[in-house]
Amino acid sequence: MEHQIHYTGAMDVRCQFCGALRFQREQLNCCYNGKVSLPPVQEYPENLRLLFDADGAKGSNFRQNIRNDNSVFPFASFGANIRPPPGRGSYCFRLQGQTYHYASNFHADDPEERRYGQIYILETNEAIQTRANAHENANCLVSAFQKINAAMNNNPYAAAYHNMRAIEQQEQERAV
Repeated sequence: MEHQIHYTGAMDVRCQFCGALRFQREQLNCCYNGKVSLPPVQEYPENLRLLFDADGAKGSNFRQNIRNDNSVFPFASFGANIRPPPGRGSYCFRLQGQTYHYASNFHADDPEERRYGQIYILETNEAIQTRANAHENANCLVSAFQKINAAMNNNPYAAAYHNMRAIEQQEQERAV
């Protein structure tokens, strides 16, 4: 079976209100004629840009392992009843019913099994080493984890975990 190529033309029609690009025959109303205004997209941190743009072995390793690099920094795990659409065609992520997030306890029962937020309460070097020691991250570079971890310092959720740990330590000291 031979596949036919469908060419929609160049994406070169610019919205006069927001500057979004669209195809000539596309009838989407991106910003409702200027009534919807979104803030500009923020630049991502410099150390992450350096990872993405790096040449050589480190850059290549990061790009090859980017899913692993990303998956060691979650606060929770996403869950849903995923139902692929019937038939063939391009991939579509289709959910049925409720979505949910699995969050871990503040402390792991087994320190060797820390995950999600349990890693965010650790000191920086211990958190990086915990992530690097996971068997699924055997091909990832610790230097990439260090740069991602540094970028997470600006994340309000990571800061909340650090603050909860500091409060816990203060309360433990007061209790003694």
